[in-house]
Amino acid sequence: HTERLISYKDTVNIIRKRWPEFEALPNGPNDTSKAYAVPGFKGQVGFITSMTEHFCGTCNRLRLTADGNIKVCLFGNKEFSLRDAMRREDVT
Repeated sequence: HTERLISYKDTVNIIRKRWPEFEALPNGPNDTSKAYAVPGFKGQVGFITSMTEHFCGTCNRLRLTADGNIKVCLFGNKEFSLRDAMRREDVT
């Protein structure tokens, strides 16, 4: 439902109306979020921009779901059951 989506860039612009010094922090080449902070304030905020700025080409993540499955893609439907593999007796 992208008609209700506020893009990452629009969100940053909204925040900068209140805190103009809201600045991007350094990110690594495989980071899946874009980190920001307001100087002088504690903490930071990260944006996961997978809907408006894809990062598939640099993603190196595996995701473990609550039910024991591994997903290799945030948007993919394919999963591998790590739980079942670990429970098999013939696994060495």
